[in-house]
Parts: sequence; C-alpha cells; structure tokens
Amino acid sequence: MHPAPSIILFTVLSGFGFGLIAIVGLLQFLSQISMVDIIIYSVIGLFSSTVGLISSFFHLANKKNAIKSMSQWQTSWLSREAIASILCLSIVVGNICWVFIVNKYMNQVGMVLFLLSLFTIFTTSMIYAQLKTVPSWNNMLTPAIFIFAALTGGSILLTYYASVVLLLIFG
Repeated sequence: MHPAPSIILFTVLSGFGFGLIAIVGLLQFLSQISMVDIIIYSVIGLFSSTVGLISSFFHLANKKNAIKSMSQWQTSWLSREAIASILCLSIVVGNICWVFIVNKYMNQVGMVLFLLSLFTIFTTSMIYAQLKTVPSWNNMLTPAIFIFAALTGGSILLTYYASVVLLLIFG
C-alpha cells in the first residue's frame, strides 16, 4: 500500500492539531491552563489542523466537489468530518478571540472543544475504518487507535512547545 503524501500529511497534522485542541479544551475545562497558553496552544492546534485539512483537499479527484462533500452528512463520514472540523475550528477561533479580547475564559467552552475535537477525530477514523479494501483498517479498533494517536500527538506538541519556551526563558 502506498498512500498519497497528502493523505499522510492530512492524517498526521490534523490528528495532532485536533489532539492538541482536545487537550487544551480539557485543561481549560479543569482550569489548569493560563489564558496565554490557551491562545498559544490553540493557535498551534488551529494551524496544524488547518494545514492538514487543506492538504486533504489535494487528494480529491474533482476539487469542484469539495463543497458538495458536506451535503451527505446523514450517510457519509467524510461529510460529518468536514462539518465537525469546521464547527470545531470555528469555536477555537471564537475562543481565542474571547480570551484575547475579554481576558477571561469560559470553562464550558473547553469541554465543548474537548468533545467536539474527539468527535472530529472519530469521524476521520471512521472514514478509514469503513474501507474494506484495507483489512488492517477495517476493524473496530481503528477509532480507538486514531483517538489515542491524536491525543499522543497533541501531547507531543504541547510538551515540545512548552520545552522550547522554557529553553528560551531560562537558556
């Protein structure tokens, strides 16, 4: 099997980005993160997810049908993923703006982001899990593996950027 580079980029970047958004959302819900960190890590998660989603566009055979991909949400995991990712990233942008402008954050928004980003990762995993042509993906563990990998990737991003900041501050 030789997946297209755009699919690899999409899976890794969007997974890590939504994983980071989930972690930041959970920390926000638990009041265990500063407002500056919410902004910084949300921007990193937003950037990573957006670049990943844009790379998936290049895998479409007919790029004019990208908008139509959202119309089949009742039956298509791809449509659900597109809608969930747009909704999640919109809330992330709103949360960043709210925290930056009002200088406060709402804990409940963190839980919404946590659950919505996990749902977005789940919808992505279901696109892969329903592929009968790839037996290793076509099983019930695929969603759990995707969610675990995304949260692990988000944790790596969180830890990496935190350690870079510490190095810059303390040399």
